[in-house]
Amino acid sequence: MYDHSQAPLKGSYKSLDTLNRQEGMQTQSNEDAPGELSISPLSPLIRHNVASRLEFSEGSSSAYAPNHPDNDGQNGNQSQIGPQSRMPTGWRFGAMMAAALTFIILLINTILSVVFTSRIRQSGYSGSIAPVRVGDCGAIKSLATGIHILINIASTLLLGASNYCMQTVSAPMRQDVDKAHARGKWLDIGIPSVRNLFYIEKRRLLIWLCLGFSSIPLHFVYNSVFIVSTPNHLYRIVLADESFIRGVPFGKYNHWYYPPDAPRLDESLRFIQDAVQNNKYEKLAPDDCIKAYAKGVIYDRANVVVVLDPPDDCHKFKNLRMFLFEDDPRFCETPMNGSIYATFLYKTDFSVSTGTSDDQDYFSWICSLEPYGAVISKLKKCSDGAWKNQMSPASWTIGTGRVKYCLSQKPENQCQLKVVLNLIYVVVCFNALKFVIIVILATSNLANREPLVTIGDAVASFIDSQERVTKGMCLLSSAEVHSSQKLDEYQEIPAVVYKSQNSRCSMAVSHRRWLLASILILVALATLIGLLVYGANDLNRRFSRGDGQSLWDLGIGTINPYTAIAWALPRKGEASIIATVLISNLPQVLLSFLYLILNSLITAMAGAIEWSKYGQGTQRPLRVSFPKGSQRSTFFLQLPYRYSIPMLSVSVLMHWMVSQSLFVVQIFQKPTWLPQHGVEYSDAEEPLTVPAYSPMAIILTIIIVAVTFLGIVGLGRVRLRDGLPATKNSSLVISAACHPLEGTSSTDAVKWGVVLTAEHSSNQVGHCSFSNSEVGFPEEGREYS
Repeated sequence: MYDHSQAPLKGSYKSLDTLNRQEGMQTQSNEDAPGELSISPLSPLIRHNVASRLEFSEGSSSAYAPNHPDNDGQNGNQSQIGPQSRMPTGWRFGAMMAAALTFIILLINTILSVVFTSRIRQSGYSGSIAPVRVGDCGAIKSLATGIHILINIASTLLLGASNYCMQTVSAPMRQDVDKAHARGKWLDIGIPSVRNLFYIEKRRLLIWLCLGFSSIPLHFVYNSVFIVSTPNHLYRIVLADESFIRGVPFGKYNHWYYPPDAPRLDESLRFIQDAVQNNKYEKLAPDDCIKAYAKGVIYDRANVVVVLDPPDDCHKFKNLRMFLFEDDPRFCETPMNGSIYATFLYKTDFSVSTGTSDDQDYFSWICSLEPYGAVISKLKKCSDGAWKNQMSPASWTIGTGRVKYCLSQKPENQCQLKVVLNLIYVVVCFNALKFVIIVILATSNLANREPLVTIGDAVASFIDSQERVTKGMCLLSSAEVHSSQKLDEYQEIPAVVYKSQNSRCSMAVSHRRWLLASILILVALATLIGLLVYGANDLNRRFSRGDGQSLWDLGIGTINPYTAIAWALPRKGEASIIATVLISNLPQVLLSFLYLILNSLITAMAGAIEWSKYGQGTQRPLRVSFPKGSQRSTFFLQLPYRYSIPMLSVSVLMHWMVSQSLFVVQIFQKPTWLPQHGVEYSDAEEPLTVPAYSPMAIILTIIIVAVTFLGIVGLGRVRLRDGLPATKNSSLVISAACHPLEGTSSTDAVKWGVVLTAEHSSNQVGHCSFSNSEVGFPEEGREYS
């Protein structure tokens, strides 16, 4: 805050019909290197047609005290430069770039939707979900990962383009600012603003709303346009004597019957035995066999014959459920009558996630000898990776029979990359809507109406046409604006004693904006932590695997039955796709809002850094929308490349990590124990679609979100250069700092400081403003107005 003296400002202002323009440009300092400043995806262009200026009645020369701590003694000498050739700049050009980017993405999406629809219909599929590529699961999953990364890049670019255009369309006109100031209000300059929406015309408000709301459906469905459908082979485990391989009969003491329309068990066993004798099974050592089958989802293996040494106690096999001959007393007494000790099925259908099925044994035959549904206390013993610490492959026994080796069926490894046509249609529609809106903005007459998109636009406008509302308030700060009463247009404002502000970047952001950002961060972290706690508790309660090592073993974005979400949702058909997509992508929408608010924080702080540089060093050209003279512009609005590019990269990373934290899982169960697959289940080939989560991906996302916010908070601790009052992007503060002396041109390089000292003023009060000449640095304890 600044101290106010009791003596009101005596000086007055008068209007001028014309103002001589100075030509030339002060040499820029090294800190103004090209590409260092400016960004917020695309830039503004603006021309100010102003008829009058205001000046001090005392005179037009610049008198200053040479006490600037960085004064280089140049005294306003300017190096002349010739005409410059400029690339097209300004927010209109930026909007055209956004339109071109949006069109390219729309074109790609449209071509894909047409090609996929045509190919799918030609293949005989009538539904909206169909495979577009079938192949090795590793290759398909790598392809899907690449596609999802590209989708996240595209969605982030669309969001950035929308944010750029939304910031442009919400930028106030000069007349909007004048009306707000007359009412004692202020508008935001150079940052995304909701405040400004109450002052802009309805047509621009409609464009802003359409751009914003068209992003929500895109983030709800874009990541789920492509899904991987993974086969889960339902296989038979045969615990056999080595004679089984030689074709010794397996006995027919007690036939096991499936449903009346299904073949008998002996047909399945005969099918397996014939394949073994024809060398269609791969021989695996015990440790390789465990690694191959100790998984919740088996897509690269199928039926397995586990060859055992004769057991020490045949009756130990009575502990195995589905034991083929457990009711026949002659089995252990006359073992030579058969070559099989026991057989049972792996036939989980992921219903374990809802607790509605007993088929939860996964690979319990490897070590616990009990299905998951039978003995909960033994679940962890057979969890993924747990066998590594629980047993030695060299001494692997089942029942009391030591495992010699396994014979494993290696079926065709075929995963499916599927496209959801209805979702890609939604993406195309809202992509097209966004493109049309951006084109309307880019081709509108908004440029001719002079929106104040950057801080430089506002400074140029107020230099060219000064405001009477803020005269004599050159040290007005954002803190005083927020605490002041309504400003009367003709109210006399007392002079202000200058005090060093010692400001930091964080002070450039309003308390309301910091509060909103903090709330969104807390909501995002609470959502992620809540999902992590829910998942860990659920894993511990149902599978005894909620500890850190078990969570790590589950990997990132991997498919397994443990992490399928146990909610009462549709699990098959298109209804399951809709429900799963909405749940899986809800965090994506939250993350988009988070990106917008964090981007606005960085934009405000970058604007404060740029603003403060005008108070020290040499003269600097204004960065405006439509440059004239020595003014400069870029394709972007306010955010420097060194901030925007990392921010966009972090946004892509966060969106991708969230897509790995909560995602769509589609499994199609595939029985392999019979010659004709699928005959034991009438719906065996209908895929099961469920939402699933990845604890490790959630943890990494939490870390990324927290580190990103802490990084922004750290940026807020950077000290600003002293001199210019802190603005918080307030139009009132910018206006108050722009009451130059006669002859000051906004098209030349400018610097802010003392342009009139107390010794040269009739009221013994100094004045600070922008000037093309060298200026003084405000003195501590001196009065300025």
